[in-house]
Amino acid sequence: MEIIRLEEKSDQTEIREIHLSAFENDIQANLVDRVRRTSFYTPELSLVARYKQELVGHILFSRVVIKGEKSTTTGVILLPCSVKKEYQGLGIGKRLVEDGIHQAKRFGYRLIIALGSYNYYSQFGFRPATQMNLVSSTPVADSTFMAYVIDDTKFEGTVYYPREFDFY
Repeated sequence: MEIIRLEEKSDQTEIREIHLSAFENDIQANLVDRVRRTSFYTPELSLVARYKQELVGHILFSRVVIKGEKSTTTGVILLPCSVKKEYQGLGIGKRLVEDGIHQAKRFGYRLIIALGSYNYYSQFGFRPATQMNLVSSTPVADSTFMAYVIDDTKFEGTVYYPREFDFY
């Protein structure tokens, strides 16, 4: 059984290895390293999965700003979520996403943005962000730009990401 817990500073090297294994490039690993050095980093929303005494998964939620015509609010973006290649398909990523959403709710976030596979993230309640009157400040495919609203709050506006995202 996997254990989900908060990232510890001593986990950083293993977390980098998780992202390198999952994506076979350093884009996601470098993104995590860059975001950790910003005010958008939310340590209470950086979770790891341990399976059989090994760190095998990581998920990071970072703050984003949503600017509408009448208001500005803060949400979080789920990016990245990675599981070592040899442990994929065991439900570890699903547990990371579920626990991360729960943790975001616990800390008062009402909007979560995700960039990724609609087929995967829709199982958690993510919907196309454009259907919710949200637009991305950076060009991303509508099919990969999703939002999850914690309560019945209506959001609209432009989602601004940390500069460090540098969109890969």
